[in-house]
Amino acid sequence: MAKRVVITGIGTISSCGKNLKETWNALFEGKCCFSKSRFPEVNFHGEVDNDFNSSLNKKQKRYMDRTSQLAVLASREAVIDSGLEIEKENAIICIGTSMGGMETLAYEVGEAAKEGMHKMTVLGMPKLLSNMISSNISIDLNIKGGSYTYSIACASSAYAIGEAYRKIQYGDALVAIAGGSESCIVEQVFTSFVRLNAISQSEDISKISIPFSKNRSGFALSEGAAILVLEDYDHAINRNAHVYAEILGYGTSSDASSLVSPDIDGIKLCMSRALKDANLNPDDIEYINAHGTGTKANDMVEGTAICQMFPQHTYVSSSKSMHGHLLGAAGALELVACCMMIENKKLLPQINVSREDVDDELKELNLLLDKPVDYSGGALMSNSFGFGGNNASLIINVCK
Repeated sequence: MAKRVVITGIGTISSCGKNLKETWNALFEGKCCFSKSRFPEVNFHGEVDNDFNSSLNKKQKRYMDRTSQLAVLASREAVIDSGLEIEKENAIICIGTSMGGMETLAYEVGEAAKEGMHKMTVLGMPKLLSNMISSNISIDLNIKGGSYTYSIACASSAYAIGEAYRKIQYGDALVAIAGGSESCIVEQVFTSFVRLNAISQSEDISKISIPFSKNRSGFALSEGAAILVLEDYDHAINRNAHVYAEILGYGTSSDASSLVSPDIDGIKLCMSRALKDANLNPDDIEYINAHGTGTKANDMVEGTAICQMFPQHTYVSSSKSMHGHLLGAAGALELVACCMMIENKKLLPQINVSREDVDDELKELNLLLDKPVDYSGGALMSNSFGFGGNNASLIINVCK
């Protein structure tokens, strides 16, 4: 029999705040967590304050890419928040990232191109590898049960959390440190997304990330890390742990159609598999934190899929309107937002979109706008879809 899995600890670092409390407060207050970009390709992006790593020593800063630094600090917070004395051989690490040590890669290749191959450093390779994020967490927390890395574009951290959930369900671990980290605030990444017409170049900060609006022009790139402590239910209850939520369902699918354009059938299959895994009907979902990137392709397809599958009373919003798109770490931060909605009994709206702004074809979508509404105890779904047609949906609810 599959075991129950609960969330007992959370840690975050984002453009909205250096920790969970700051991030949640910013989201609850509906803040637009973007700043003026230092790159010519775009006008605004989301970025973590540069002093975020002040608690790391010189060696840690030198040996870890920014992505790993973010992940290690968020993991520390999550473990402290959980109150857990980790049984190092019964815990695992599951981390999602889209690009791994991109800042290191951009620097190493850039310096080599400008000055010659001799400019490449001895630490370049161990810093840029994607698996070094989970490895650095393992070293920092002395976790020996196994570390896993999932690189599945913008669905990376949703997959990481879902696969950690599965491993605990079937007895492969008692505890998992699961989530995602991403730091891609480098010019090469901005240029690449601009060439794809995927990133917003709005000159108005209030219009930089407006999912489901007819005026949307792309996503706002951001960075950060979100880490959750997943735990076997009995293990958590026996130690009187605080439980944020229970994971009820996890579904995935592949569109098998396009590298960059989402497919409605793939998205519907993903959400239906999560519902089946949770043994729930669409009527049971009170709220969906949509992938909602602000690109015309994603919003139209995802919005239509939700309208076709879910009843009118299901609220929908995209927290990316506040924190932007963290690529591989987005799913984890959005699931954290869902956990905190349950914790605070409030469902969050998205900002900077009015009812009149909503795309004409999506008028039936029950978008939660303007202000939070009371949470009444139904299940919450979080969607994540990535380039290559990789989809993941997670469902959580109050632990009963």
